Amino acid sequence: MTTTDAGRPPASHRAVFRYHATFGYSFRERVRVWQVPTDPAAPIHLVATNSVGARCTREPRGPRDTSSARVLVIGCSSAAGDGVSNRDRFSDILEQVLPGVEAHNYALSGSGHDQQLLVHREFANVIRPDVLLVCPSLACIGRNLLSERLHRDAMTGGSIRVPKPYFTLDDRGELVLHHVPVPKPALRPVADPRFAPRPATFGSRVRRLIRAAVGRSGPGYRMTIYDDEHALGYRLAQSLLRQVINESQAPLKLLAPLPDLAYATHQDATNHHAFFRTVASDTGAEFVDVAAFFRPLSQEDARACFFPHDGHYTHAGHDLIARRLADVLTSRGVGRQ
Repeated sequence: MTTTDAGRPPASHRAVFRYHATFGYSFRERVRVWQVPTDPAAPIHLVATNSVGARCTREPRGPRDTSSARVLVIGCSSAAGDGVSNRDRFSDILEQVLPGVEAHNYALSGSGHDQQLLVHREFANVIRPDVLLVCPSLACIGRNLLSERLHRDAMTGGSIRVPKPYFTLDDRGELVLHHVPVPKPALRPVADPRFAPRPATFGSRVRRLIRAAVGRSGPGYRMTIYDDEHALGYRLAQSLLRQVINESQAPLKLLAPLPDLAYATHQDATNHHAFFRTVASDTGAEFVDVAAFFRPLSQEDARACFFPHDGHYTHAGHDLIARRLADVLTSRGVGRQ
């Protein structure tokens, strides 16, 4: 399902995403779809993809400008830009504020570090980036423990279960891939505990345990999983991120986790630093504290950077991240002023 700009009908999960045997799902190729969110306060926004199903206007095999630096963005919905049009995301704004940069956004909405590793394996050797920019959200850490995700489907008003690949750690601490090829989803709406009460099942109990593991504690903002370096989710996520960065041939590798509003507005929300700094140190990458970008803002201005209905970044949030990342890249000699 594609649309003209004038039509702007609502788009479902199946209008924007397709089955992918390796990732579980990916964006559809060459779509130009206006999404009408179910929340009336959220803006209508344009999702446009390239020929390989990345939410990116640039083609991976397009002509290379030798005077420009290619930046490959890997991440989930916060980096993919859920809730805003392509041009309003930090990757696209980065091109505007820092000449000499080509941004190739291959973030996949709803993905964990496991899917992000597989996306990187698929496209990094084609794009051959000068800069790898790994931008998972802080919440990605819990998704690695799942073999399927619930995705809201606006067309049916329900949700569908979408299988995904996943990794485990063997006795030596090595990553073992499962569920590839990924089973195809059964396109039947199912009850979604995020939107309606549901009787307890084994699956729902597992999901509640995962949510509890990465849930908030203390003053209400801290994800407890980042406090326990011995937890399976902690160790698995670090192994996956190390693998992404170690497999990259990019001369410059930045690990820039994307915070939610709570982490962006609490000065002491730093319990994730040890997790990401360890990965960066082990792989020769640089840790970028994106949460610190928001700290100089007033509470009101910081809140304006996040949509209240789902926590994704508004255009203001993306603009702030783009400008601060431009500063980081400029200090590393990337781009032309």
